[in-house]
Amino acid sequence: MENKREEFDNNKEMKKLLKENSTRMEIAKEIQSNKKISEIVGERLASKKRFPPC
Repeated sequence: MENKREEFDNNKEMKKLLKENSTRMEIAKEIQSNKKISEIVGERLASKKRFPPC
């Protein structure tokens, strides 16, 4: 389980997203338009028990 979290935290796509976008709206738009990033965010939320996995 910890390895999976480290994999998400070290994900190049997430680092790129956070580096290129500074506001919440920019990040939200990027998540909406980028399938790979939306999958990563969905996995994070599902693992935190906030939303059921799809």
